Amino acid sequence: MLTLAPTPGRLGVWAVITPRNIYTYTTMAKALTIDLSDSTVTTDHPSPAVSSRYGFIRTEEVTNNLLAAGWQFDGGTRRATRSIERCAYALHVLRFSHPALPTLIDGTRPQAVVLNSHQGSSKFQLLLGAFRIACANGLIVQSMQATSLSLRHSAGAISEVAEGAARLIDSAPRVFAGVEQWSRIDLNWDRQVELASRAALIRWDDGEQLDPRDLLTSRRREDSGTDLWKVFNRVQESVIRGGVPVTRQHPNGEASTRRATGIRNPGAVVDMNQRLWSLAEEFAITA
Repeated sequence: MLTLAPTPGRLGVWAVITPRNIYTYTTMAKALTIDLSDSTVTTDHPSPAVSSRYGFIRTEEVTNNLLAAGWQFDGGTRRATRSIERCAYALHVLRFSHPALPTLIDGTRPQAVVLNSHQGSSKFQLLLGAFRIACANGLIVQSMQATSLSLRHSAGAISEVAEGAARLIDSAPRVFAGVEQWSRIDLNWDRQVELASRAALIRWDDGEQLDPRDLLTSRRREDSGTDLWKVFNRVQESVIRGGVPVTRQHPNGEASTRRATGIRNPGAVVDMNQRLWSLAEEFAITA
């Protein structure tokens, strides 16, 4: 059952809240910045907890293939673990850029995004992404036109990575030509609020109330504007990084307001980015 929550003191504005949401328990998981010397990249074996059928995909071999194909490492994160022994197997996300892919509007740079872990918690994924230089914020593309590679951990999977990276380069121009179109689609105020409300539906948990207009606040001058690209970027940054006021109703009838925390789990950031991109693409199609 969906809950429509009015924001106290701001009549007429409603946010749609989900009854259950995976981001409730992933927002507080810390992400650590890593480079290619991190143990998640260099480890040569999976967690001892996985079964004998688990096919190990060594991240170092993936990165070596990408570097040999002309990709350049831009940065990475991994999920923090409670014990040192688990660090080498944790979920991690690496970003690479390629000189053949041009910089887009607002200094946005296309990227290849590698997501992997070594303890059976996720598939290996090679995704098309983008990096906004203005706010040091990463985007993940979720488009019918975008090439992506998702592999189960099985023997021989590594051989598909190089081919998948080449397909990323081929599909990127088609995808980001659509982004240029987004910058020419003007959204009236009602459509902006609708996009923000649906983004809130993806992120926040049942019982939490917020004003979707807070997601539309511009954090820097260059993000001001009413075109779909700028509206999407404002909403995406607010959803991922948090900072907007959220009110929770407690069982005793009392309410408390806090600033929303950012999503820190690298895997949850990727998933949320994909869902927000898909939402914005829907608005582009129906414009």
